[in-house]
Amino acid sequence: MVCNEEHRFIVAEQARQADIALDRIMLEPFGRSTAPAVALVAMRQRACNE
Repeated sequence: MVCNEEHRFIVAEQARQADIALDRIMLEPFGRSTAPAVALVAMRQRACNE
């Protein structure tokens, strides 16, 4: 999951309520563009699955 610092607790609570297990929440340092953060998460996930 990717979000900014302000929303991390909201995201965690909503995932818990929906019974979705989150391995981790990656936090964007600035809300400028989500694409680089999503790319980082995708690369990390790929590395963990290899």
